[in-house]
Amino acid sequence: MSAYTKFFLFIIGLTALIGGLTQIFVLLFAGLAVILAVSFAYSWSERSLDNLTLERRALPSKLNYGEVGNYQVTLENRKLLPVPWLKLEDKISGGLDFVKSSIIRSPIGQKGDIFSDRFGLRWYERVRRRYQIRPRRRGLYTFGPFELRYKGILGFFTKTRKFTETVDMIVYPRVLRFSGDGVEPRYLFGSRARRGWIHTDPTNTMGVRPYQTTDSFTRINWKATARHQKLESDINQPSYNPEVHVFLLVGRSQAWWEERVDNRFEVAVITTASIADHAFRNGYRVSFYTNARGKREGRIAIVRPGSRSRERILGTLALLKPFGVGDLGKFLRDLRWQIRSGSTVIVVSNAREKDIGGLLRDYSRRYRLTAVWTSGNERTSAQNGANYLYVDGDEKWDEIETLTLSK
Repeated sequence: MSAYTKFFLFIIGLTALIGGLTQIFVLLFAGLAVILAVSFAYSWSERSLDNLTLERRALPSKLNYGEVGNYQVTLENRKLLPVPWLKLEDKISGGLDFVKSSIIRSPIGQKGDIFSDRFGLRWYERVRRRYQIRPRRRGLYTFGPFELRYKGILGFFTKTRKFTETVDMIVYPRVLRFSGDGVEPRYLFGSRARRGWIHTDPTNTMGVRPYQTTDSFTRINWKATARHQKLESDINQPSYNPEVHVFLLVGRSQAWWEERVDNRFEVAVITTASIADHAFRNGYRVSFYTNARGKREGRIAIVRPGSRSRERILGTLALLKPFGVGDLGKFLRDLRWQIRSGSTVIVVSNAREKDIGGLLRDYSRRYRLTAVWTSGNERTSAQNGANYLYVDGDEKWDEIETLTLSK
């Protein structure tokens, strides 16, 4: 109860007391009526947030750049007492455009925006509202912490409840198609052998056949052997899924706070996402490595092939910051022994070639290396058999319609 409310009640009580002592019954009954009304309002306010549930959701929780998402708020009043004049205030990350802009305000000197909307619930009523949102760029957007505030019917009493729960939405980077005006994207991956009996998948058995002396001991199907009373071997389905290793490398010495460097990094992220997407659509298994800082500070991000690899790679790219972590040379040396010799390696970087080109020299000797640079108009000749391609990193990342690879 505020000091103003206490002072008001003191004046009303004093007025009622004077009316009783002087037998001015109008003042007495008026004062008692006001005191009764204020007491009722206070009791209502104290119980207003009881049995009130609130659910907030970001739909979907993972969103492609350029798509429209929804922020869903569901309020349910599970009691007989109505709850009018209810206000929700939610702290949200900056960079989200709400279609209904009147519910968003940006406090001066505060990071992020404030979402605010009013509700009124009758007894045992549920209200669900959806607010359309359009993210301005990739990244992690957080809704929360938040608070519910009820303002009493007479305006004297306010009940507030604060919550620390947060809701996250991840916005994937832009994925673009490659332009037909530049180098074709197949130049990145090289020629592919036709599908056939090049490899077999031991987890995908299509039948059994009589055992041959050249068969591996692990291929014997013991159940079929017991049933037919002779050795039987599994027949595995053919499998040819070539693997591509995609790197996104960032130099540590870059002035990442400058708009030019930040834009080149965004172009590098878009290029990496588009290359990975193209590889997935053409049946490649993709491994991803980066030294850019992500969700876990100080940790190098590595995504191996597996289930939902595309989603995991795009999710990793969505959270990256435009500055590197750790020793880039050590990072490349440690991975050198994890990648088979002769594999296809694609390196995307927004750094200058002269800064990290020397670190790739050993990679160009061991692997089929293609480096894609987004560092502007600075171009040098490829070394040690590596292929150098370029993407215009000075074009605004949100204005690029198709990716053009050039030599």
